Amino acid sequence: MSADGFEFFVKRQGPVTDLQIVPAELADSYAGRLPSALREFWKLNGWGSYSKGLLKLCDPAMLSGVLQIALEKDRDFGAGRCTAYAYTAFGEVFAWHQDHQNVRIDFLEQELSCEYFLKPEKKVAESIAITSMLATFDFELYDVDDTAGRPLYQRAVHSLGSPKLGECFGFFPALGIGGVAQLENLKRVNAAEHFAILAQIAPLRLMDTRQFRISSIREIG
Repeated sequence: MSADGFEFFVKRQGPVTDLQIVPAELADSYAGRLPSALREFWKLNGWGSYSKGLLKLCDPAMLSGVLQIALEKDRDFGAGRCTAYAYTAFGEVFAWHQDHQNVRIDFLEQELSCEYFLKPEKKVAESIAITSMLATFDFELYDVDDTAGRPLYQRAVHSLGSPKLGECFGFFPALGIGGVAQLENLKRVNAAEHFAILAQIAPLRLMDTRQFRISSIREIG
């Protein structure tokens, strides 16, 4: 199942760019923190950019400091049990929690969602959970619209170039402090540094996605 899931992911989201080979010993160092299916995928395919560069599979060490800032000592999502492994060019981070499985952190909206934390009875095998998260990645869903409702990613790439692995697009000023989602307000910047800044603007909110109307449960941290 895991191999089939990753094969579908590569077929749907490829081709990969910005490829970085991952030594087997480095992949194995994340045993116990990330599912074996993802670590085996790293060994065969490395890290890199997918879905026209919008989605980036990366070294978890790059985002560990960001999680430390965002999650701190949260009673349910403490950074010590949560490991980031991918992010989007606009600031959504995909992480794996050792107890709650898939975690998504949207730093533009300051929101955290975790399906199996709210519905633990629905948990599936780790290999299925991790491959499903990536294989079902939707380009249009994770693109960001400007104030007129027009998708920004392709226009930003045309204007600023495609962000490399380790980079992202950032709004200046940040949306959380009154910035406006317009092409002219975007810059291509270091992803870890930018996400760390966004993580300090406001606490994350744990979101309840079980209902059609999404609601906030509590602050994270």
